[in-house]
Amino acid sequence: MLSRANGKVISEIVALVMKHNVTIAELTAALDKSKATRKTKTPRAATKKSTDKRSVKVAPKYRNPQDATKTWTGRGKAPLWAQALKDAGTLDATLIAAE
Repeated sequence: MLSRANGKVISEIVALVMKHNVTIAELTAALDKSKATRKTKTPRAATKKSTDKRSVKVAPKYRNPQDATKTWTGRGKAPLWAQALKDAGTLDATLIAAE
């Protein structure tokens, strides 16, 4: 489908070139000028830093005293158990010892 659309556009360009007596040299010069003034976009992958902040794993800071498998890093919205401990003023008691 794309080749048919391109073919139609090319035939229209050829008709205009012939109608206005434009030379190949003039077309080439115009295309070169267009390429030189066109702003090129930098690919997104090239602009990203080598360490993506979203992919950095953070060690947990708090452990649920009732279920040791549940931890919280202290970042973002606190889980319900951490929020309850925070409201009670005892969250610091669940700090995981630094290794």
